[in-house]
Amino acid sequence: MDIEHSIDLPVPLHDVVAQLQAPIRLQHGAGSAPLSGAWFVWVYQVALRGVGVAAFWPRGTDVSSKDYITPTGRRAYALRGTGHSRLIRRWDHHITLLESDQGTRYIDHMEIDAGWLTPAIWLLAKCFYVHRQRRWLKLARNGFVFS
Repeated sequence: MDIEHSIDLPVPLHDVVAQLQAPIRLQHGAGSAPLSGAWFVWVYQVALRGVGVAAFWPRGTDVSSKDYITPTGRRAYALRGTGHSRLIRRWDHHITLLESDQGTRYIDHMEIDAGWLTPAIWLLAKCFYVHRQRRWLKLARNGFVFS
């Protein structure tokens, strides 16, 4: 089952890429276990804090990223994380950042397979990513300073 949600951030692409490469920014939106440094192509173990949520959320996450130019000549950046947990067979999350006239278009796209639990996991994920994008917008408007 797929989810896609996007938001326009009023900051240049290079600023969003720099922030996205800092796992603490994703942690700020997710409330996950402490991470530091920059993302590299590697396998990370992450967990989401909250009562009963850890079993649902992907734990092993394989992360990769790339910069590229779109067919229209605009810069873009992609970050992909794949994961799984006891209840989720497949979690394939793509973050795409596209240079735009307004600043940066931020797109979350997820493919989820959790068997018969897929609709419930889909709903939780949709709510989570809408919430996280709102936090990204707030951060961007505050110059990426936590408040």
